[in-house]
Amino acid sequence: MLGYAYASLRAEPINEEAIKNLQRQSIVQATIISVPAQKETYQTFLLEKNTVRIRAYAPISYDLQYGDTIQATGTISQNTSPYDFKQNILLRMSIRSLSRVGEKKSLTASLMRMQHMLTQKTQRAVPLYTSDLIGGLLYGKKIENPVLLDAFQKTGLSHVTALSGYNLAIVSSAAFRVFSFFPIPRVFLSLLVLLLLIAFTLFSGASSSVVRACIMIALVLCIKNSGRIPLYRNIFLATALGITLIHPFALLIDIGFQLSFLATAGIVYLAPRVISYLDARIHSQSRVVRTLIALCAETISASVMVLPLLWHVFGQFSPLSFFANILVLPLIPFSMALSALIVCALSFSQLPLILSFPLELLGHFVIMLSAMPVYFISLPLYVTWGWYTIIIYIIVRLNQKESIEFQLPPKQ
Repeated sequence: MLGYAYASLRAEPINEEAIKNLQRQSIVQATIISVPAQKETYQTFLLEKNTVRIRAYAPISYDLQYGDTIQATGTISQNTSPYDFKQNILLRMSIRSLSRVGEKKSLTASLMRMQHMLTQKTQRAVPLYTSDLIGGLLYGKKIENPVLLDAFQKTGLSHVTALSGYNLAIVSSAAFRVFSFFPIPRVFLSLLVLLLLIAFTLFSGASSSVVRACIMIALVLCIKNSGRIPLYRNIFLATALGITLIHPFALLIDIGFQLSFLATAGIVYLAPRVISYLDARIHSQSRVVRTLIALCAETISASVMVLPLLWHVFGQFSPLSFFANILVLPLIPFSMALSALIVCALSFSQLPLILSFPLELLGHFVIMLSAMPVYFISLPLYVTWGWYTIIIYIIVRLNQKESIEFQLPPKQ
């Protein structure tokens, strides 16, 4: 609540003089500050000139990258997009022609160029569905194929290729297992994993959900190495507060951050109760059954938290999304490992194509699921707020008598 109030009161300064000067120009030299998003007939990206950000649209024929400095010729006008306006992207530019005149020298720009090069190599080596899935699973690249993108949206699986905390948790777990084979002290092992996660976060473009997950994992590593017991609820709230203080507008306008925040809140606060409820009715010690129970509980809890916002913002609901998540989420660790293996095998001629078969099959499976009906429901804002008020009340009631028991060893 404090973060929401802080974000509402804080305002970024607007350089009105620079905006007026830019609107009178037809030739602009500026720097690309976002990864170009490829559409069917054009590409779009953000330009920055004298602290003014411009939503640019250019022909798809140009090979552009994050950090490129370009000289563009076109028409600059007022940006009418409500989403861009909230982020102070007040101008738009339709580019007719451009030339690349330089590039930005920074770590982030270098990592983005590596990502661009990797994407191009992957697209040449494997089918389109597989290259889209590899890009989404490994570094959060948006799906370019319109058929596959529509299928993931209809089935409620867009988060799978959006690179979230789930993907980062898999990376950190795999890194721990690999580094543990070497005789490294635990403190240095944690430091290596942390450095790898930071590099991975920057390489993926540092989206809000990945930054949140990176901060949470870093806090857990620090707390464990200090000999304390990590309390994940406190870590979650501290991370959300930190991100809000640094970038307060994320809480107001970044739908990705909002969905990530709500899904994590559901997993942290509701999932343990759902697991306890299912355990009381399904008495099984099987590892597979218990994994499925945890997966169902986390999916239910996250869905309860994000569905009202999704309905309000997009007006779309798929009753298949829950079952699609149950079917596909267990395959993500294997899919990420296979994607990494394909990337490592890009130097070989036919091996990536052979390895890509399971991922291509996964893409066709999601497309098949998307043929199920999708319902469009308009949810008013007051219903959304009412839903979350009830959920907050339930969470408070469930946790008000909760106590934390520390199992300390007996004194000698």
